[in-house]
Amino acid sequence: MAAADMSFLAGLMQGVQTSVIPLNLGLIVLGALFGTLVGALPGIRAIHAVALMTPIAYALKLPVESVLIFLLTIYHGCTYGDRFRPSRRIATSAIFRHF
Repeated sequence: MAAADMSFLAGLMQGVQTSVIPLNLGLIVLGALFGTLVGALPGIRAIHAVALMTPIAYALKLPVESVLIFLLTIYHGCTYGDRFRPSRRIATSAIFRHF
């Protein structure tokens, strides 16, 4: 059981070391910013933004783990940016309030 715990900790440390590389930190910031901006747009969901950015991310010739980090932060940024849009109930209640 102790060997499994050490394997888990070694994998966790390797993941942390991979994510704190300056290139990956920059991609995290750019992906979160882009995702938040796109998520606030009506009609574009998180999966659409990831589908649009996948060819661009692979065209940059980045390492695979960097591309995955970038696309994941775009997805999470979009789900966060989606919260900035007013809900349909609020928008329709404001429209029909005067009738």
